Amino acid sequence: MAKTSWTPGQQKVIDTRDCNLLVSAAAGSGKTAVLVERIINRITSENSPINIDQLLIVTFTKAAAGEMRERIGAAIEKKVLEQPDNVHLQKQLTLLYSAQITTIDSFCLSVIRNHFHTIDLDPSFRIAEEAELMLLKSDVLATLLEEKYEEGAEDFLEFVECYSASKSDEPIENFILKLYQFSQSYPYPHEWLEEREKDFLVETAEDINQTSWMKQLLQYVKAILREASDLCAKAIEITNYPDGPKPYLDALLSDQEIIERLLNSDAGSQHSYEEYQDAFSNITFARLSTKKWPDATEERKEEVKAIRQMVKKILSDLSDDFFFQPMEDMLTDMRKVRRPMLVLLSLTHDFLERLDASKEENNLVDFSDIEHFALNILVTKEDGNLVPTKVATEMSEQFVEIMIDEYQDSNYVQEYILSSISKVTRGCPNVFMVGDVKQSIYKFRMARPELFMEKYEQYSTEEGLYRRIDLSKNFRSRAEVLDSINGVFEKIMTKAMGGIEYTKEVSLYPGAQFPEIGMDLDNTSFLFSDTKTELIILDLKEEEASIPDSMDRLDVMALEEDAIELSKRELEAKAVAMRIKQLVHGERGFSVTKRNGEEQDLKRCQYRDIVILLRTMSGWSETFTEILKQEGIPAYSDTQTGYFQTLEVKTVLNYLRILDNPRQDAPLTAILYSPIVGLSAEQLSFLRVKPGKGAEKLSIYDAARECALNYLEIQDEVTQPEETQPVYDSIIQADLMYEKSSAEKTVSMDKNLIETGEKLKRFFATYDKLREKAIYLPVHEIILEFFKETGYDLFVYAMPGGEQRRNNLNLLVQHALSFEESSYHGLFQFIRYIERLLKFEIDYGEAGGLSENDNAVRIMSIHKSKGLEFPVVILAGMGKQFNTMDAREKIVLHADYGIGPECIDYQLRTKCPTLLKQVIKKNIVLDNLGEELRVLYVALTRAKEKLIMIGSANDANDVFDKWRQDSTPGVTPLRFQTLAMAKDYFSFVGPAALYDSRIRVITLTPNDLLEDEYEKQTDIKNKQEELNPYNFLQSFEEESDEQSDEERSDEERSDGEQSDGEQSDGEQPRKDLLTKLSFRYPYEHEAMLPIKTTVSELKKLSQQVDEELTETFTQVKDELTKTWPQVDEELTEKYPQVEELIETSPPVKEESQMLIEPTIPKFLKEEKELRGTERGNLYHKILELIDFSDNKTKLNLREFVSQLANRGLIQEESISSINFERLSRFFESELYQRIQIAYQKGYLYREQPFVIGIPVREISTQKFVRTTQAQASSILSKNEDFSHANLCSCPNSQDYENDDLVLIQGIIDVYFEEEDGIVLVDYKTDAVGELGEEELIRRYQEQIRYYERALNQLLDKTVKEKIIYSFSLGKEIRIKS
Repeated sequence: MAKTSWTPGQQKVIDTRDCNLLVSAAAGSGKTAVLVERIINRITSENSPINIDQLLIVTFTKAAAGEMRERIGAAIEKKVLEQPDNVHLQKQLTLLYSAQITTIDSFCLSVIRNHFHTIDLDPSFRIAEEAELMLLKSDVLATLLEEKYEEGAEDFLEFVECYSASKSDEPIENFILKLYQFSQSYPYPHEWLEEREKDFLVETAEDINQTSWMKQLLQYVKAILREASDLCAKAIEITNYPDGPKPYLDALLSDQEIIERLLNSDAGSQHSYEEYQDAFSNITFARLSTKKWPDATEERKEEVKAIRQMVKKILSDLSDDFFFQPMEDMLTDMRKVRRPMLVLLSLTHDFLERLDASKEENNLVDFSDIEHFALNILVTKEDGNLVPTKVATEMSEQFVEIMIDEYQDSNYVQEYILSSISKVTRGCPNVFMVGDVKQSIYKFRMARPELFMEKYEQYSTEEGLYRRIDLSKNFRSRAEVLDSINGVFEKIMTKAMGGIEYTKEVSLYPGAQFPEIGMDLDNTSFLFSDTKTELIILDLKEEEASIPDSMDRLDVMALEEDAIELSKRELEAKAVAMRIKQLVHGERGFSVTKRNGEEQDLKRCQYRDIVILLRTMSGWSETFTEILKQEGIPAYSDTQTGYFQTLEVKTVLNYLRILDNPRQDAPLTAILYSPIVGLSAEQLSFLRVKPGKGAEKLSIYDAARECALNYLEIQDEVTQPEETQPVYDSIIQADLMYEKSSAEKTVSMDKNLIETGEKLKRFFATYDKLREKAIYLPVHEIILEFFKETGYDLFVYAMPGGEQRRNNLNLLVQHALSFEESSYHGLFQFIRYIERLLKFEIDYGEAGGLSENDNAVRIMSIHKSKGLEFPVVILAGMGKQFNTMDAREKIVLHADYGIGPECIDYQLRTKCPTLLKQVIKKNIVLDNLGEELRVLYVALTRAKEKLIMIGSANDANDVFDKWRQDSTPGVTPLRFQTLAMAKDYFSFVGPAALYDSRIRVITLTPNDLLEDEYEKQTDIKNKQEELNPYNFLQSFEEESDEQSDEERSDEERSDGEQSDGEQSDGEQPRKDLLTKLSFRYPYEHEAMLPIKTTVSELKKLSQQVDEELTETFTQVKDELTKTWPQVDEELTEKYPQVEELIETSPPVKEESQMLIEPTIPKFLKEEKELRGTERGNLYHKILELIDFSDNKTKLNLREFVSQLANRGLIQEESISSINFERLSRFFESELYQRIQIAYQKGYLYREQPFVIGIPVREISTQKFVRTTQAQASSILSKNEDFSHANLCSCPNSQDYENDDLVLIQGIIDVYFEEEDGIVLVDYKTDAVGELGEEELIRRYQEQIRYYERALNQLLDKTVKEKIIYSFSLGKEIRIKS
């Protein structure tokens, strides 16, 4: 193998000694390889070799430390093979595993373990788990606040009144926890909190002017004013163009004079706040001249107006944000907030002390404690200065050099720790630091990239004790990728935004060689298969979908219905899927470089070569994974979400909740409705409304207990069959109706009581046994006992995806086992533990699934991709807005400027922002934008050979206009104000890439996705026709006939004709083959019938009907039959009616379901009035959500509908389509009076879904026959005789004499119960012709007949009336039976 060739810069890093060395290593510059070589060089130096354990090598993660140790070990072994007699090298192999190659936390832990006695620390401490710490913090906070409430101090109560929520102390708790977190990033947390107290001890204007935040504000204002001055100068320059609007010059000069006065005081020094405030309050802009100028073009005039508008907005924003009040008012506000803020800081002091005491009591430490304990061991304060302790001095003698990887992510505590054990204080700098401030993306973990930048600016590039070396060559990516990244960041990364100026010195330069990709430029099939970077914008603007001429109109309608349900996120995922298919296309896809040693070759791109990077995984990764799988693309998402949302885990946790406390209606109801108990919605409602004094006041638990007891009392009076049911019956019985034979024996019993009581009896028998054990068993054993008693783990194993579901349950047992090892124990604490995880959105991710080693597209967060590289990178979500929640709180926090509160007068109920809050808020926004810029840099630099950025926008034209306005010529950076107003990654990249020839800007529309879908469907159709046996048979016969004629002419004629009854050797096989190929399935007409359909002509349901129960039952039966073969026979004998197996009551509609409004992308919406179906859905939604018990609601319909729009339950633009007069007429009808009475009694049911099974012979199959005929005509069009015969033999309903079921699903608008039966109501908004009522009855009587049958079949009750209420006619229409 050839010797590695280092660049001059890399060689300098390897060879430089005896100094503090800062290496600014750009992405892909080989810093790890260089660091390893430097280490090997140090331990193998001929002049002064050292031992490996004389180096302290600090990495950011354990994985990095492991990789570093492995690389060093491999390098030493290589050296040993070259010099087998070298004893020193052999010694290094021995010392390697005890060498300090470690993370900062592990190093601090070793310091504590060896020197715990110096700080009086118990050495038997344990590192607490994250969730355990959350519980501990929660307990300490609760106790602290409870004591403060008991004390009732006036200042505390005032603070709570001002900054807490009306029903919770959660905001206060969050403020305290955030302040605690900020303080922990500083060496001495209490001192930092004391400094924050001084921020509010200001009394005079001079005090405020001396604060750090005021000085920073004035610098910021001056920078913005300079930018405004540049804009104004640009506008003046345009007026002097030959086609410029010269009459505008006077107004522009006036603007420039205003800005100059703001920039410079009369004394030539910077303005004070008071001077700025006075100047801003007196700004008056001159009007633009209306004088005509013949040479001026409209384009130039509009350009000048736009620039002037920008200048005016800059000045207006400065005035509104920072100069909204005089200095006296500002001082008054600061005095008002002083007392509550001192209370907050005092609470944080107390919390910190109590938490430390609680951790000490439980002998726990966290990672923050580890760093602070190590700091206390190594550093002490003398006369206000930090000096190394004796321990630190001894350790500094041990280490010849300290090497710090990823230095840009260090904080102040880590800086003091590592500096204390260096030789810097003795004048012998020996710290090696490597990192890249452009990749500092952990500010949310209190990283301080300022530490890196301070040294970057102070250290010299020349030789000396404090030296800097820049590594800018990139050995990861193609030149095309690097050029495009440079083109973007030289315009958007500045000192003010990102922390560093993106100059030529820090740009990326190609250092790796790649084979050229041959391109046939005249062949359009190679479109987008090159290495050029792409910026794709998915335009979601409303427009009429254009349809390919060759596309079947019915196919288009089906595709459009699917598209309507797609969200922006799903459309973006579909666009990504389309691009991936192009990349991996076998003929015209993208080629990536595959290296084999020193050789490299181009291979077709595979799924594993592609990664999709996302800024946030929550919600996005699930959508992308699902859409990619739908498109046939294997995808792997390494996400830590979704575990607690799985059905099986939620069910077990709900059972644990009721074991701890059964009087919790929500989890108990969930368990009763689950397969564990199997109550239907009707049976659950029976528990709430069953007759009996005070029944409606009982909790679910008491009602269930009473029902079970009543059943047992009745059971004693009736002879029951011997109970010999097998184990499987406890699972299956939850989905079966009570046996008719049993019902006949107990005719006098209440049917609901019998069915419900039997299930509850079994449930409580198991529940009571487990609850008794829960008192003394650990949680993981309780879960295992639950599985043993209920068989629930076997049940979920038989469900779809059973393997993964069972793994999820096993994972829950492991988490429970880990919990028992913490300082908390017992079921109650475990439930609290889970609740805290849910509150803080800590998830584990589901078990199972694809792995990163499979040939699948990887989906991962940008943060997780740091340090990795991929041939093809697709950065998605470019249009997702940045999260600015932390800048919108009542109290904002900043590590440098402290606390920024609102000034709240709780007595007058007024609030206004303080200037301090406005300054901190602006700094938070700018810091976050800088962080986002660096995150973007990390994402783009992961790409080796192809970079694709993609996002969606509501209107691409508007976005392009904004980009053109914000862009700047050449390599000039974008204006600071443009960067400061960025809302998403598009705002950064778009203006920089718009005119950059190195980046291909592409616009996609949903129509493009529709055409892609059309091509996919066409390919499928063509393949189906190619595989059509009848087409194949016809061509086979033609070929056989031709071959037969040739054979006869060449052979048979020469030998003479064979005798009658004889056949040639090939004739019989040919006929056998023809017979097999022409075989027709005898039940083909039944195979074409749908398994499931809807009541209303395949109408799209407004909500998903859960089919999993039926499917699960079948799989459970199949699974159990393997163990108990008698299951199938017994079920057949006991339950002959198959429909009972799929029968289920309508599920209880949860509030979360009711509030879901189908998301329709804007590009598929109509600007004009709603169509009939949409208007009908709107009326149904209103009638579903309205409170029928509130008479005021019907009198204020417009107000109620407006509230629905504000809550996002309906679209605001759809309100204009509502005929409020017709809607009001309904509330005046007799039908409404009956509905209202039923609602008050609890007998009204709205928007009830159902699924029933109806034998084929009982269904009118005309529409199915038409479908069958259409399919036959399409498939068999080439075989005319067969097609005709097939069409003539299409079946009618009488042809189906078996009991095969067709599932019918639908949603009943409303029904209610009266004493003598059920009243079924269907709302209709149809426009009615001259036939009026008769027309509506003709349209919908068949539909209503199925609704009636569903209610009869599911509820076993009679429907006495069937009513259509027509909003068009304003009346009730009764349908006769």
